[in-house]
Amino acid sequence: MKKEKTWTTKEGKEIPYSELEDSHLLNILKLIERKAEKLDGEIIDGGGFWDVEDIWGVEGTEEEWREKFGYSGLKAEAIKRGLTLTNKS
Repeated sequence: MKKEKTWTTKEGKEIPYSELEDSHLLNILKLIERKAEKLDGEIIDGGGFWDVEDIWGVEGTEEEWREKFGYSGLKAEAIKRGLTLTNKS
């Protein structure tokens, strides 16, 4: 049986995509869009996962960053629920 994908909060709690509240799911998608846009094509040094200034020496396109953060799975969950996506979603 395939394990359901989860979102990990900044506190370290794992929440299955299917259990995220609609507003939380949409806010995560917006967060990923903002982070990916800022990181597009950049090489950044640092240590933390969610702070743009702290990403550890990696580079990629905006689309690659979105996938690194699990964007397509989260977007599929939003679409499945019939949620309205805005911006680049």
